[in-house]
Amino acid sequence: MLEGFCYKWLQSKNSALTSSLGKDKIDVDAICGGPPCQGISGFNRFRNKDNPLQDEKNKQLQVFMEIVEFLKPKFVLMESVVDIVKFAEGYLGRYALSKLIHLNYQVRMGMMAAGAYGLPQFRMRAFFWGARPNQKLPQYPLPTHDLVLRDVIPVEFEMSTVGWEEGKKIELEKKLLLEDAISDLPSVGNYEDKDVMDYDNDPKTEFQRFIRLIREGWKL
Repeated sequence: MLEGFCYKWLQSKNSALTSSLGKDKIDVDAICGGPPCQGISGFNRFRNKDNPLQDEKNKQLQVFMEIVEFLKPKFVLMESVVDIVKFAEGYLGRYALSKLIHLNYQVRMGMMAAGAYGLPQFRMRAFFWGARPNQKLPQYPLPTHDLVLRDVIPVEFEMSTVGWEEGKKIELEKKLLLEDAISDLPSVGNYEDKDVMDYDNDPKTEFQRFIRLIREGWKL
């Protein structure tokens, strides 16, 4: 048992909540979260390489695991930057995997790039799936779009990259670039004083049409 502050706090709150619901315990289907990445981000020049979990910025990962341990959901999904497997030889990524295994979860880690699913940016992220032994461990969605590749994954975690079977010919959608996202924006001069501006032309790509639908209140 972790028995940290969060775990003890949950115990006290759980007693009151379950009493009000007339239940012995709360039945949780899934917990999804993304603990803050400031402690492992490459932009942080003061990262604790020797003992990452001693850094206050990384303790939310432990809190996340305390919540999982206490509520025992059927499924767990955690997201983080790729630095979780790059920084300090992947210390925190290995911690997350081992902790879920210790809590008796089936575990799967996958690296997914937003650009491979139709967004005009690379943005690689690490996703950790956990499922109780009596549940089916979910698969990751396979890429739908081509993208501009960047070398960001450590060799020892390359096999965790979500992708189609090597050698299999797949016809992917065309990659989206910055132009596909912002080429319809109005020009802004050096002395522009407007905080909000209207579009002055029609959308040029499907992505731009989609973004405008959201901006105009269209519901998915």
